[in-house]
Amino acid sequence: MLRQAAQDDAARLREWRRDDILELEALEGPMTPEGREEHLRAAIEQSSPAVAWEESGEVLAVGGVVPLAESDGGVSWIVSSPAAHEHPRDFLRVVLEILDSVLMHYPALVVLAGSWLGNHHRWLERLGFRVGGSLEMNPGITLFVRGAT
Repeated sequence: MLRQAAQDDAARLREWRRDDILELEALEGPMTPEGREEHLRAAIEQSSPAVAWEESGEVLAVGGVVPLAESDGGVSWIVSSPAAHEHPRDFLRVVLEILDSVLMHYPALVVLAGSWLGNHHRWLERLGFRVGGSLEMNPGITLFVRGAT
């Protein structure tokens, strides 16, 4: 079930995929599990929308879009549990549903992905994102764009 994310979803997402942890730490530096939870709470609070995917009482993924102040676009993000990837078709369906909904409100979305994570790059390209460059402040992060630029 897809629903609006709540602050307690940060704690209810019990386990993060390793790649999600590595990407977050590439941007923010090393974090404890408590630090990741706090970071996720802040991302949920800053996002419009923020959504959670829950099945059988378990939060499998949380994601959202943080609006960019200097444009009509937003930074799209998602954190998922290993369990979400046990249902790859459902996960793809849920993410595409979210993207289609979000793109009605944002003409462009950007995603920051670790340059070393080829699987994430292929996943983003499958979702319709294209490489938009690398970050000047961190060349280890690749910028992906979907929508107007």
